[in-house]
Amino acid sequence: MAMESGGNKLDEVKTQFAAREGIYKLSSLSEYSRPTRVNYPETGNSSVAVSFTPLDEGLETPTRICFNIGKELYVYPFKGLKKAADLTQPTDKRIYKGTFPTCHSFSQVSTRESGEDDPLLLIGFSAGQIQMIDPVRARTNQLYNSERVIDKTKVTCVSWLPGNDVQFLVSHASGSLYIYSQDSQCPPVAPSYQVFKQGESHTIYTCKTKTTRNPMFKWMIGDGAIYQFEFSPCKQYLAIVSQDGFLRVFDFHRMDMVGYMKSYFGGLHCVSWSPDGKYIATGGEDDLITVYSFHENRVICRGRGHRSWATSIAFDPYTSSGGTADSKDYTSDDESLGRTPLSSKCSLRDSTRSSTSSRLSIRLDGDGNTIPLTTYRIGSVSQDTNICLWDITSDVLNSHITKNRTSSYIAKNSALEINTSVATPAPPLTSLGNSRSNSIHPVNSGTSTSAPNLSSALPSPQPSIGNGTKVKRNFTLGHRDKNSVRAVTTAAQTMRHKLDLQNRLLGTQYCPRLNEVALLEPLTCKKLSHNMLTSIHFFKDYLVISSQDGVISCFARPHKQLFEPSSQSHDSFDTSQQITSHASSKPHPSQLLNGHDSHLSNSGLPNGPQW
Repeated sequence: MAMESGGNKLDEVKTQFAAREGIYKLSSLSEYSRPTRVNYPETGNSSVAVSFTPLDEGLETPTRICFNIGKELYVYPFKGLKKAADLTQPTDKRIYKGTFPTCHSFSQVSTRESGEDDPLLLIGFSAGQIQMIDPVRARTNQLYNSERVIDKTKVTCVSWLPGNDVQFLVSHASGSLYIYSQDSQCPPVAPSYQVFKQGESHTIYTCKTKTTRNPMFKWMIGDGAIYQFEFSPCKQYLAIVSQDGFLRVFDFHRMDMVGYMKSYFGGLHCVSWSPDGKYIATGGEDDLITVYSFHENRVICRGRGHRSWATSIAFDPYTSSGGTADSKDYTSDDESLGRTPLSSKCSLRDSTRSSTSSRLSIRLDGDGNTIPLTTYRIGSVSQDTNICLWDITSDVLNSHITKNRTSSYIAKNSALEINTSVATPAPPLTSLGNSRSNSIHPVNSGTSTSAPNLSSALPSPQPSIGNGTKVKRNFTLGHRDKNSVRAVTTAAQTMRHKLDLQNRLLGTQYCPRLNEVALLEPLTCKKLSHNMLTSIHFFKDYLVISSQDGVISCFARPHKQLFEPSSQSHDSFDTSQQITSHASSKPHPSQLLNGHDSHLSNSGLPNGPQW
């Protein structure tokens, strides 16, 4: 439906979009939202997040879906494209007061004594607390950091440790990561820390207690908020993106940084590993997507198509192929387009790229016309309400082989010349003019060892950054005391360090200029909502996209169209037909006892503060 008074086709919300393998169509039966969408409340700073139960072997569809809208959180059974969702019967519904959920994560589904699957759900909140619940049987309800003595800032990402349903990882807007154990208690007072390990741009602490207490470890990384982290498919490496514009990759078990890259400017908001663990895709405030080669430790390409900040990015494992020599050709039947994903085995950092050099082909129609099969498919959504699909081919992955060796970044940084067979070790960030400006310091560390300098965050960027950008300072000089003068001096030094770090990295393999790296255009770019899109998830038969108005939509893949009812032939989206009002009804008292509709208030939280 075109917008009134001056609307055009660019303002139309689409119900379908095209890719090389066919048309993706909106499935109206698989739409999730609040039970009633009348008088929808403003969410403020809350972003709609979506999480699914992990896929076990043999499963193609998650069993449950969780999403938050404002101060409400819902858990529903998830049937994919098979059955319409009954929004009036959530598995669990919670309404919070004084704070709101910001992120959540299901544990690996485990079989309990009852013989039923009871996944646990972690929930992070805007005030810093973490809650663990059992949304199915309502037998678990634990609260961590309830007094906010560990960290008072917003929880930005939560995740269970891979293969471990006892310990979990939590990131905060303070730039800290914490490792918790569900069997340990949180201290009633601010914990005392001691340095456990130090490295480039990060310091790791443990609590100084005789008994095991939460948090088990505290990681301080970079400068500014940590926005998202994700474990590699092999479960060994951890990729972290943050406000300072860095992607940092850690060997999680050794607690060492093994690679990094820098955004073109601004912070990085989202991250995703390729199914084979060789590449990492990021997006953020530079309106670009950036693909980083983990085993070569360099940026290989950027994608330009979004007109605002990227909010979520993901590899599609079902339309990607590593191009191994023993791979066979696929045709366009149901089995080929819905084939199993790539192997999750991570590649070694010094491995060759022979597995991505060969080409496959996919049959598009009955006439036998074929095109080269793309090596990787990436999907991204952003605040501009658009979805972009990107195809990363072997030509792009190997583009640096024929690159002019006299390019600017090679000339300026001969020591950083790329070796095509062995990964170039990352130079220390401390040698690039960084300085520590983080306001969080260890409490009673009990050691004289000082923390290493960490890379400082970049200011709100402009396209001309690094080319003599002037810093405008707005402050008065009247009634200055020593503290105010010291604060102004520190801020000015921090700003100079930020610009110096950007200048030193710009033009290197860790942050190449736009004309020094392959620049991609999206395969497709379509507007899917009138509100910003917040997340994207790929599954075998469909992809799931959420928007800030609290609507979670499923788009069926081309090979599933035969099983879908006939849909509208035009691309326009009629909001009057899609938005249906559901009569709200009060829950039965038995539902409250079973945990199907839990209204948590200040008094309902165990040992909780006034949220």
